[in-house]
Amino acid sequence: MYEPDESFGPTEETEVALPSGLKQWWHWSTLKVEIGIMRCWGRSTGQLDWKAQRWASFPGVRYVLCVALQRNMTSAQYKLYKIEQQGLRLPEQKPIPVGFPQTQCSTLMKALL
Repeated sequence: MYEPDESFGPTEETEVALPSGLKQWWHWSTLKVEIGIMRCWGRSTGQLDWKAQRWASFPGVRYVLCVALQRNMTSAQYKLYKIEQQGLRLPEQKPIPVGFPQTQCSTLMKALL
């Protein structure tokens, strides 16, 4: 079983239907977050792009946010994948540098709920 570093999704109170293949609300996440400290980008097992691709095959996932941090926290990069269709290969992306102290990462909030 895979577990993200964090995940977010709708609750029963949002009055939307569960995606097919899911039977309980706590199984449904529309956003998966993976944080890698000293973990590099790539599609080999355990790397951040590989993890994003795994989450793209799960029902209901719409976005995967991957963040790569240097151990000393002096630099960070992120990739935000939008899942257009479950199970498709995610497009190649270049990592985006995080500007400290904050960087805004935008998405369509309606898609998350």
